Amino acid sequence: MHSTPSAEELLLLQEAGFDERDGTRAVVANQVSQVSGIYFLSAAGANLIKIGFVQNIDKIARRVDALQAGCPYALVNVFVARGASRREEWRAHRLFEEYRFRAEWFRCDGRLKSFLQFAVAYPDEASRRLRLQLED
Repeated sequence: MHSTPSAEELLLLQEAGFDERDGTRAVVANQVSQVSGIYFLSAAGANLIKIGFVQNIDKIARRVDALQAGCPYALVNVFVARGASRREEWRAHRLFEEYRFRAEWFRCDGRLKSFLQFAVAYPDEASRRLRLQLED
């Protein structure tokens, strides 16, 4: 007999890619192949970078299209740190705090600019290094 999970347990299960079905815990099929990530979008002509999170990196184009509707500058996806979490996105905001323009928008200067130049040339290594910096 299964006990009913608490709201906190259900939240943890959802974050881990599980759901509750008929009293058993089963992997949610459409979440198994999803890879989340932190994206870095450039607002062309504005020297600004948006640092955001996407649950499924295969849907970044859809996210860019949604953001583009309210942005007067052309948005270009510069880099995606594959496998990163929402918590790591918040930490990335703190990592580049000195360049914050407003909310999730940052001036593309200094360490942020250097990091993105490296990331364009070496995306896998940049993802690895960024995630190491964002660890607890």
